[in-house]
Amino acid sequence: MQQVFTTITALHVALFSNQIVTLNLYNGIKSYKEILENLIKKNWYSYIINDCLKYYDLPDLINLIGKNKVNLLGMNDLLK
Repeated sequence: MQQVFTTITALHVALFSNQIVTLNLYNGIKSYKEILENLIKKNWYSYIINDCLKYYDLPDLINLIGKNKVNLLGMNDLLK
């Protein structure tokens, strides 16, 4: 499940770094909500930031970064 952690980290870094022109994310997670809906199935407790969903979710980060800068590839495969 390293892809989940990498996706979350990469999105946060891209939001605050002007050095990242394009972000290609492979087989990661689309949202924190998706993690919460499948928490027990995949044992994803460690990927949740406490109370994060009160303020934002990963799609919000993508919108702030710019949808044209983020490529989500193979994201649906993660929950199979």
